[in-house]
Formats: sequence, structure tokens, C-alpha cells
Amino acid sequence: MRLRSLQKEQKLALAAESAAKMKEPVGDKAEQLYYAACAYALCAAAVKQAESPVASALSPEKLAEEALALMKQAVVNGFKNAAHMKQDKALDEVRARVDFQTLLARLEEAKKD
Repeated sequence: MRLRSLQKEQKLALAAESAAKMKEPVGDKAEQLYYAACAYALCAAAVKQAESPVASALSPEKLAEEALALMKQAVVNGFKNAAHMKQDKALDEVRARVDFQTLLARLEEAKKD
């Protein structure tokens, strides 16, 4: 909730810091990695839609890449809910990316086996 509040207030640097803090203590916990990935994806969307210029360290592309890196870690550590990934609005910013589509396809294929 803090992350969304910071995004609404256009405090995007603080929102990105909050996303970074979410990934620090998670280790290999799949669901927490997934939520950290969602936080980064939300930050990427907020930075992309920002009303005022944002520091270059907060590029939407870098934030989206971090979201996907965390998502991959979540899958490696047991996250298997492809159906949820398809519908989770937090992932809207990364859903069209090839690396997201590849990860999703891999998850769906694994489910079939």
C-alpha cells in the first residue's frame, strides 16, 4: 500500500526504494520474490507515466528488467501460478515484453508436464 501511495503522490524515487527494500529479505521465497517483481513493474509503469522528469536511474526499462529478473527468480524458486501472472494488473507494464512471454510460456508448458 505504501508503494501505491508514493506512486500516486509522484514520489517515484521513494517508491523505487520501497520496491528495492521488498526484495532484500526475501531470499528464495517464491511468493515474496513475485510481489517484489510486481512492485518493480508498478514502479516502471509509474515512471513511464510520470508528470514531471524523473532521475535517469529510474528508467522504466531498468525497473522492468529488475521486475523480470525477480519474476524469473520466483519461478526458479517454485512460483507456478501462470494464470495469476496473466491477470495481475501489477504486471501490465511488463506483460508485452518478450522475456515475460517466454517465462509465462515456460511456466504453462511445465504445468502441462
